[in-house]
Amino acid sequence: MQAHMALGSTNANHGSTCSVRASFERQLTISELKTEERNQKLSRYRKKKSKRNFGRKIKESLSRQSAEGPRETKSYKAKESRSKLPYNHISGSRSFAAAMSLIKSKNDGQAPSFPEFYKETHYQKKKKVWVNEKAQDTYEQLVNKTTEQSQSEVTSPMNEFEISIEVLGRRPGYLKGYGIHLRGSSSTRSLAKSAERDAEVVALKETVAVQAEQIASQAEQIASQAEQIASQAEQMNAQAEQMNAQAQKTAELEALVHQLFARSQPAASGGSRDFSSR
Repeated sequence: MQAHMALGSTNANHGSTCSVRASFERQLTISELKTEERNQKLSRYRKKKSKRNFGRKIKESLSRQSAEGPRETKSYKAKESRSKLPYNHISGSRSFAAAMSLIKSKNDGQAPSFPEFYKETHYQKKKKVWVNEKAQDTYEQLVNKTTEQSQSEVTSPMNEFEISIEVLGRRPGYLKGYGIHLRGSSSTRSLAKSAERDAEVVALKETVAVQAEQIASQAEQIASQAEQIASQAEQMNAQAEQMNAQAQKTAELEALVHQLFARSQPAASGGSRDFSSR
């Protein structure tokens, strides 16, 4: 009878120990869930705070720009004035030399004939209209003159620069239609040669400028990618820290459960011995 009672007491103590362990495991699970929920709330709060800070920075930047005044005002007025210039071509504020360089870059470095270049800068393709009747008449003259000079009976044909000077007229120190500034010389032939040299210089300058823009654009892309990589690294480090912190807390809770479980065993076995001795 006493043996049966001792066995029942041992089973009861064992069941109590299991219930204690199960209780701590439930507490551990609840604690982990609370930690995860707290981390999610903290992440949402940081995102909201980041958005608020971004909006505040934009407002501060705009207020600084409005407070600085003179330089920004002059820049805006200059831009507005440029937009109102009565251009008789479609290149806007872009020079003819820059327009020529752009067309060449689109055509694999091949320059168009002067009549075609004139059309590119004076004919609106979307609307299918010339900027004015004079531009259309000038284009037709250029085409006719170019065709005339290409005939076999012409012993000393004019080049495109000479045709430009004859059709568009002269302007001291400037070659119309090309946007090239000239120096010295008064004869048509010498002006054409000077224009040809200057055109080569302008083309080289434009090529260098385009390459410089490409290099600057690539540098910006590299800098942007570097920032993205740094941001991703920071996020990964933050996640790793969170995981380490959670792992440490989990280990501490498991150690506490084992300690309590170990303490409860001697007490349970001692109680069974006392009961059996009675």
